[in-house]
Amino acid sequence: MANYYGFPWKPQHESPENTYLSNKLKYQLYFNAIKEVSSFAKEYGKSKGIDIKVYIPTHSLVNYSSWQIVSPEASLASLPGIDGYIAQVWTGTSREPTYFKGLKKERVFENAFLEYGSMVSMTAPTNRKIFFLTDPIEDWPRDWQDYKQNYEATFTAQLLYPMVADYEVMPWPERIYTRPYKVAGSNEEVLIPRYYSTQMQVMINALNDMPNSENKVSGSHGIGILMSNSLMFQRFPVHDGYDDPQFSNFTDKHCLCYKEVFQLKRFTWKTLNMKTL
Repeated sequence: MANYYGFPWKPQHESPENTYLSNKLKYQLYFNAIKEVSSFAKEYGKSKGIDIKVYIPTHSLVNYSSWQIVSPEASLASLPGIDGYIAQVWTGTSREPTYFKGLKKERVFENAFLEYGSMVSMTAPTNRKIFFLTDPIEDWPRDWQDYKQNYEATFTAQLLYPMVADYEVMPWPERIYTRPYKVAGSNEEVLIPRYYSTQMQVMINALNDMPNSENKVSGSHGIGILMSNSLMFQRFPVHDGYDDPQFSNFTDKHCLCYKEVFQLKRFTWKTLNMKTL
């Protein structure tokens, strides 16, 4: 901290200001690490006559702010050694409960739609390549029906961005095909049911032929939500017993967008990150 701020370390839990400064420092250290690794990869490849591509797998700013995680996010746009991103959006991130009209619940499709949009916005000033991730299961043990239903929700959400046609379809195949999970409504554990594995393969194969399109989802394209990386600096720890679940401006943003999605107004979500303007 002394090298970055010019004064000794201050425990982050002692004041709101220390929390902000500490998280901003974590953000900078992470940024420096990616800068060093990506620069080395490019230089090494150049020395071997190879054009090494560097893609950063990252959750969205929407999710990191919700999960109290700090990441460089939009600042990655300033690194010349980065070729693009892998948008890590799946059931696990999208089922994070959010507030709408005072009700906290899971809204997987709506949340995934916002998360993918947040990631697309990171490529706006650079035109870098982006891969959309989906996962037929998730980290937390559930049952096969739960996995299937929410996979369909996130899969559908990604298709509403026709400007993206590159995908990471299966992060960890071995845990999908070789590990048993529960049957809905029972404690019985079985390997992936044939009906789900067949459907999943059809969906994945469809992505092989998914064209990159200039088509646009109909509806308003003139509304954007301005977000900042500093959202991540203010989430943890809390002070004096005060906590605003899911963050106040985070909640306001969700309410605005959920209203449009729920009322089927075909609202086109666009994140405007101040780092990429």
